[in-house]
Amino acid sequence: MRYNRVLGTPDSHGYLNIVFRLDGKNLRYRVHEVIAFVGGLNLTHPLTINHKDGNKLNNKITNLETVTIKQNIIHAHKLGLSKAPLVCGELSINAKLTLKQVKEIKITYQKGSISTRKLASEYGVSHTTIRRIINGKIWSRGNYRQGICFAV
Repeated sequence: MRYNRVLGTPDSHGYLNIVFRLDGKNLRYRVHEVIAFVGGLNLTHPLTINHKDGNKLNNKITNLETVTIKQNIIHAHKLGLSKAPLVCGELSINAKLTLKQVKEIKITYQKGSISTRKLASEYGVSHTTIRRIINGKIWSRGNYRQGICFAV
């Protein structure tokens, strides 16, 4: 038996992949996912697998852990693996609202004169988004003012 042997071929993201053939079909898996599964890590949604040392080729079970996607992104930034800044608030490419609009939504809703569905219609977002703003699930921290989300 050989040890310290790298199995698989890297994909475009740098993760090693292995292919199993079953009933004439190729089944492709990332090596770290197979190791995590066999090693008994909790792979339930919304958890994802993180390489503790940031090395995508180090698939030892001692180097793998399950974390939330948010924790994984923060970890990548701390290790310098992600070049893109963590952008949030109105500077985010996905932002549909500005900080001014969010403040207006909160004030208008607090007055009790309008429903979340009506606000959603007026601002062109879902009523779920409005509820999440009002309940402090999104747009609740001060860090979005600078557009950088490192203070988590």
